Amino acid sequence: MSKDPRMTWQYFALAASQEPDMKKLSYLLQQLHRALDRADPEGDELRALPSRP
Repeated sequence: MSKDPRMTWQYFALAASQEPDMKKLSYLLQQLHRALDRADPEGDELRALPSRP
């Protein structure tokens, strides 16, 4: 897991959710997928995802 906050799945998820440009969105989703692949295999990191209201 990278300590750089710009390389976390949370960063890419937030950036993708706010990106209107389809080319940039495609790139961000690819990076999100890679970051999730690098995430903790136990799933501990993914439990930090806030639930939607």
